[in-house]
Amino acid sequence: MRTSVLVSLLVFLSMSVFAQNADFSSPDIITDRPTQTTSPYIVPLKAFQIETGFYQQSTSVFTPNGLGASEVDFQNIVYNSLLLRYGLSSKLELRLNQEIGRSRLRLDNQTLEQSDVSFGPTTIGVKYCVVRENGWRPEIALTGHVGGEILSSRGGATGDVRANFQHNVSEKFNVSYNIGALFFEGGDTITLWTLNLGYVITPRLSAFFEGYGFSQSFSSQQSIDFGLTYLWSSSFQLDFYGGVGVSDFAPDSLFGFGLSKRLSKN
Repeated sequence: MRTSVLVSLLVFLSMSVFAQNADFSSPDIITDRPTQTTSPYIVPLKAFQIETGFYQQSTSVFTPNGLGASEVDFQNIVYNSLLLRYGLSSKLELRLNQEIGRSRLRLDNQTLEQSDVSFGPTTIGVKYCVVRENGWRPEIALTGHVGGEILSSRGGATGDVRANFQHNVSEKFNVSYNIGALFFEGGDTITLWTLNLGYVITPRLSAFFEGYGFSQSFSSQQSIDFGLTYLWSSSFQLDFYGGVGVSDFAPDSLFGFGLSKRLSKN
């Protein structure tokens, strides 16, 4: 049922490609990484954008032994998190997500156990610009994906929907936020929220501070992260970030880095 709803949403949004032709392109690349918050901005018409990077999440667990307890680290390592985006119109883009990584257990800097390197679920979707920013009204977009184990041998979300908002308070400061849900095989659903504060330090260097959370019936994960983006050129961006969990079920630490490239439509 949830998959049918997601497919219907994607079909409905895709129909708008025929009604929108103007190009509201930005002179500088705008990405959906490295924050958990998805931006409401669309890739320019006929432009192709690649966003990719590495990240690692770590959670420490104390396990009993003969001398008391040992601290075991559970690590989720994503060697490549890939998002491909293509501008179908001024208000609609096509998206594809794919990850490749592994998990492992470590004790005293020694690996006890680790999984094989494998692909996560492949998802395809769209982002649709609902309304553009005007005064007190933020830029608003809807994003949705569907997919499954096309290449996957690991678990993960097989669909999601979220509403994306951004207020540009000034030329240097912006506030963006998302609300949405992730869907998994078997009917499990996780709700999500994000709140991101962005600040332009120089024309090339920007910083962000973000809070985000994932909740379901039996657990809640709340975390914060922060990082920098560097605009190498108008179409090429580098990013670096880290974060910590602030609730019992959240990963203890997160760090990552990546790059994004927009290929001109000309």
